[in-house]
Amino acid sequence: MEDKYGRYVVRTHSLADLVKDTNKIMNNNNEAAYSIPSDPLAVSQLLYLFNSSNPEDRRSLVSDDYSRSHVTIQLRNAGSHEYGVFFADIQSDIDDVLGEVNASYPNMETSVTGSFAMMMRMSDVISKSQFRSLVLAIIIISIILALSLGSLQGGLLAIIPNMLPAILAFGLMGLLGIPLDADTLMIAPLIIGIAVDDTIHFITHYRIALANNLKRNEALIQTVKEVGQAVTFTSMVLGMAFFMLSFSDYLGLAKVGIFGSLAIFVALLCDLLFPPALIYIFKPSFGIKVEDEPMEAT
Repeated sequence: MEDKYGRYVVRTHSLADLVKDTNKIMNNNNEAAYSIPSDPLAVSQLLYLFNSSNPEDRRSLVSDDYSRSHVTIQLRNAGSHEYGVFFADIQSDIDDVLGEVNASYPNMETSVTGSFAMMMRMSDVISKSQFRSLVLAIIIISIILALSLGSLQGGLLAIIPNMLPAILAFGLMGLLGIPLDADTLMIAPLIIGIAVDDTIHFITHYRIALANNLKRNEALIQTVKEVGQAVTFTSMVLGMAFFMLSFSDYLGLAKVGIFGSLAIFVALLCDLLFPPALIYIFKPSFGIKVEDEPMEAT
């Protein structure tokens, strides 16, 4: 494993290393004795000596009846997807190597396990599930916006400024070489939730202004004046609160604070600039009957 997977494997330790170390000590630390004796009786004596002096260390490698044992692998840091492929390759190699003794040990079972392996698999599963959840959330939010606003076009326009902050945050992380993990993947649903709230406030006030028989241009100006200040203050408070997380000693939480606060400030700009611009260009009515009139830039 050290030779084939040197990119990941730092060192390995197993029962074979224990026997070699004990044999070397019993031969006055002679480097030439760092090997497994060919005599099975000598191996048994070495294991007996080691077990007499360090039974707990022996139990950490092999069970009392020697029916279960494991090889400990020290690994370098890498992504969960890389390690998912790595663990699958190792399992395949183990099956190939131990396949030669399957006839002698028909009940033998092998598996890649340990807290690190399970953590990497869990991170990979969480990451994939959060990606699926994010896509599903965007679809559901778009449908709800379209139904609540009474306009399919309005619902699609409303979701655009809500997606941009998360896309920017993930894009910036990609440019900086910061990998996605279970912590940073939390940024997208949080930001989309905050941005959708501000967007709904904006469009709701715009619909009310249209319902009060204001022209589109007047309704848009009134909405920006009434909603813009409230949205700005709430987003600034939320952004500064998220930024406080960047001082955390836990790196995952610190990244959520940095990129989360950045995404909130970008969401503020998107909510103040994109909905008015999209409304000005596409002129959605959001279920309100409005007479068509030219919209003048102000």
